[in-house]
Amino acid sequence: GFLTDVYLGQSNVSSIPAGAYTDVNLNLKSATDVNRSPVYFMGLLDASNVIIETDKSNNEVLSRAVR
Repeated sequence: GFLTDVYLGQSNVSSIPAGAYTDVNLNLKSATDVNRSPVYFMGLLDASNVIIETDKSNNEVLSRAVR
């Protein structure tokens, strides 16, 4: 199958303490050109790589298929 990433929006969070988490609510624009393939949402933290940290393995989150 063919995979395509479609940018839907972003949310800024001022800070998250080490070892903690935060919930983020997003208002996303509709991707009208998405075919009938399964849809997943991905969250990427520190996309610009500005936070100094030793472990970046927890900076990505992927949802289960939502369609």
